[in-house]
Amino acid sequence: MKSHIVFSLFLATVYGATPELETLLKTEIKRLGDQCKAEMGATEADVAPLLAYSLPTTQPGKCFLACMYKKKGLMDADGKTGSADDFLEKIKPFDEDYYNKAKEIADICLTSDHNRDDECETAASLHSCWLEEKTKMGLPSISLD
Repeated sequence: MKSHIVFSLFLATVYGATPELETLLKTEIKRLGDQCKAEMGATEADVAPLLAYSLPTTQPGKCFLACMYKKKGLMDADGKTGSADDFLEKIKPFDEDYYNKAKEIADICLTSDHNRDDECETAASLHSCWLEEKTKMGLPSISLD
């Protein structure tokens, strides 16, 4: 099952990350991915685009993202953009360079107007920003198998 390979702003864009940080991120992705897949009723087909670092095209796929982002605080309980501070502080001790790059992306994406009337659409818009900014920064993605 590869549905847990999706949290691509922070978790799939590890840039020179330490082995300890990679382990932390992989564990967190699997835990959240499994929970959100079950909670949202998302299928493998719904999350398949995320495995290719693309946007989901189905509502369950977008809601899967919303679930993960809400669990990490990137979206608040009302489905609006939130903060990455708590998550970023947890990774800072493992890799300061990664922290700085991830914080820069978060500052761009979480301050932009990605809020939509539907939290799943907000998550998709936010994810689009993550992907775009990650590419601009030249951060490679890693497989989290």
